[in-house]
Amino acid sequence: MKIRKAIQKDFKEYLNLKKYRKEDYLISFGKELISPIDSIFKKEFYSILHSRKSLLIVAEEKSKLIGYIQGVLFSKQSLQKIFFNSLCTKMGYVGDIFVLKEFRRKGVATFLINEFVRNLKNRKYEEICLLVNKKNKNATNFYDKLDFKISRYEMKKKI
Repeated sequence: MKIRKAIQKDFKEYLNLKKYRKEDYLISFGKELISPIDSIFKKEFYSILHSRKSLLIVAEEKSKLIGYIQGVLFSKQSLQKIFFNSLCTKMGYVGDIFVLKEFRRKGVATFLINEFVRNLKNRKYEEICLLVNKKNKNATNFYDKLDFKISRYEMKKKI
């Protein structure tokens, strides 16, 4: 398995992973994940590749993409708007992580997170955060094993 930053030629396979992710979400949570049309994914993909404030790392097995992690890098100014109680000056935020079902529980997600963290450390970032659905026990257990800690709760009410 190879873990690396995404490149332009990865778009078609990345798009396929996004479609698998949508199907997986429906199976896991009984709700359809609203996703943009392919042209919007393409614009997002190239925007991530060309931004110094975004990071897309892929997992590849036998020249086929099997997973990805996508994140955003925040500085102190933008952190104050989003994470008002953060004491650090630079933070990475994991926006999305996905591994094909047949490659789960084989360490792929751990390699992706570790590579994301390595990239943050190289850029002198101090913290990494993410959101996870509390009903997704597999994910919460996974992040617990990687020493992620709950820092706050978000609460919602339908009106």
